Amino acid sequence: MLRRRFACSANCRGTGYEFFRNRVVFVGAKPSAGFTGTKLEEFAGRCIFMTGRFYPGVEVHTTAFLNLLRQEWLRRLPAPLELALLAALGVVLGYGMVRLQPLPAVVVVLTGAIGIAATTWGVAWTSRVWFARLIVAAVPVPAAFAWSVVFNALQGHIQRRLLHQCLSAYVSEPLARQLLRRPELLQVGAGRQEVSVLFSDIARFSAVASRLAAQDLVALLSEYFEVAIGCVHHHEVTILHLLGDAIFAVWNAPRPQLDHRARACHATLLLRDRLAELDERHGAVLPMRTRIGVHTGEAYVGNFGTGERFNYLAIGESTNLASRLEGLNRFLGTEVLVSREALAGLEAQFVTCPMGYFRLKGFDRVVEIHELVGPAAVAAGTQSWREAFTEALYRFERRDFDRAGRAFRAVEGLRTQHGPSQFYLRQVTSLRDHPPSEEWLGEVEMTDK
Repeated sequence: MLRRRFACSANCRGTGYEFFRNRVVFVGAKPSAGFTGTKLEEFAGRCIFMTGRFYPGVEVHTTAFLNLLRQEWLRRLPAPLELALLAALGVVLGYGMVRLQPLPAVVVVLTGAIGIAATTWGVAWTSRVWFARLIVAAVPVPAAFAWSVVFNALQGHIQRRLLHQCLSAYVSEPLARQLLRRPELLQVGAGRQEVSVLFSDIARFSAVASRLAAQDLVALLSEYFEVAIGCVHHHEVTILHLLGDAIFAVWNAPRPQLDHRARACHATLLLRDRLAELDERHGAVLPMRTRIGVHTGEAYVGNFGTGERFNYLAIGESTNLASRLEGLNRFLGTEVLVSREALAGLEAQFVTCPMGYFRLKGFDRVVEIHELVGPAAVAAGTQSWREAFTEALYRFERRDFDRAGRAFRAVEGLRTQHGPSQFYLRQVTSLRDHPPSEEWLGEVEMTDK
């Protein structure tokens, strides 16, 4: 061994020993002998998964020595700056991911992890600055993803609760649960669609209410609305407003209902009958005679509120017409008036009596109006007076006022205190004194009432 060392020294002197002056030489081997698969004095590199290369130990030592000699070792950022970067990254990821649904958030997480790894590797290669990218991948990114999932889940739950609370004020509880699958209802905006509209009001309510103590009035109104709302909710209505003693409700919104006309008429009759029973229970304390108007037509339906205040409404000529029909009951002495449009296709299900043609306040067109008498079962019991009134109305519309007057008085003999007959008798008297123009086709002007 000594002989071999001296020979090497002599050989070096003889062949340019000065070449090694002020140099450091590392001598090592690259043995791979041993058991199958053993790598003696070899170490796996960082990119072994790509290159498959193992590095000899002497090469590792040489690299470490050069890094020390040239001062090219990796440096870490100051601890405060490193913590600030981690915190800033967590805030950015947390704020950004809560705005994403879980599936897009997964894509962002994977893309962000790859981007962070590439950035930290590039900075380490070019500037010799080491950043704890594994900490980033293990803490801020998963935490931001978890926060995104939790936040969106909580937000979805809150929105569903808010939507349920909003809808419960308008529709029945079962229908509200069905509509919870449509959070888009909370968005501000409206669409045009056909609806069946109901307006109801208590006759002479202001005068009667003035005779009651406030506590009694509240108790009676509470009972009244409990009965009334139960009737219309039974037919899956959407109540848009309770205006004092009035009810404003629609069918076919927000959920489509192919039979919305029939639902509106069934609910109207149930409402009329149940409120009549309520009136009988209270006697003369608070007459609960309710006037109802029903019309079917197009309206703008949707959330007319703001992002913070939900205000589901139906607005348009159709809603105004239903309100006018409700008010017309006061002049005709009826309880339920419906338009021809609301009865389309329902002739076999309900018994009606034509009330004639009216030009109502705020409307240029003439409206054909009917009284909703009841279900088909009452047809036989009401046939006589209905046919008599229809005949009298026929004479009235053809300017035969003498025969029309006699016919309307005959109807009163069949049905005591028949309000529509009394109304038309007043019209007959007025038209006798002031004959209509040649263009008159039997319509009644109500434009100033």
